[in-house]
Amino acid sequence: MHFQALDTMYWSVVDIVDTIVAEAGSAQLMTIASFLKDDLYTVLRYNLDHTVDLFRRYSYPNVGKIRRRAFVRELQDLLEARRDLLPRFNFQMLKGLLQTAEGVDSLPFLEDEAPNVLIDEFGAFYIKRLGLFKNSTHILDIEEALEARLAAETFVDNGRMLRNYRFVDSKQEAGIQIADAVVGLLGKCFTFMNRTPLAELRDARSRFTPLQSRNLVLLANIVDRSTAENATFASYVLSTEDPRRCIFLLEC
Repeated sequence: MHFQALDTMYWSVVDIVDTIVAEAGSAQLMTIASFLKDDLYTVLRYNLDHTVDLFRRYSYPNVGKIRRRAFVRELQDLLEARRDLLPRFNFQMLKGLLQTAEGVDSLPFLEDEAPNVLIDEFGAFYIKRLGLFKNSTHILDIEEALEARLAAETFVDNGRMLRNYRFVDSKQEAGIQIADAVVGLLGKCFTFMNRTPLAELRDARSRFTPLQSRNLVLLANIVDRSTAENATFASYVLSTEDPRRCIFLLEC
């Protein structure tokens, strides 16, 4: 099987780090940007209700020029309140990044954006898979918005027009019906891992029934066989912490 696991909150949070790093123009910050993203996400997902409230109050990602310093100060306050979530060095580096944000003239990724829209559409993720597996035929469930998005693009491979996908009614396509079940299972699995710290995962796994443990082994074997065939069959847009949790849970 092939799949893509996307954490929409993580995908949305990384813009904060990217815009500060881009405006600061610091080579040092660029080299550690991925770690800063993970650390900021760790702080913000600790209490998602609070984060959602923060984003709503500032119409994130359309924070704007006038309110951006207040937004950054609230992030600093959150970091201070939750500093125990991070190693001391990580805390200091993230604190330094947010202090840098106060001195730049603009944070363009947080300005002139659609208010309260984290991701406006997922077409780009489909396009990436269509291009990556250009020699495959992609059979997609009918979705009008996605159909319109793909129809607006022209795909060319070495001068040859490429049309390697088609939309079908899932009621007429057994493969999509199977995919729906698999996606549902994987979605619940990744959501569970995303919301459960590693220590609690260890306790939860110790309480699995024999049937649950066997089913988890079967799922892990399918993923392992798939990625052994082609590593790109599994694609992750997650913080680095979540794959660690995934490995722990599936290494039964």
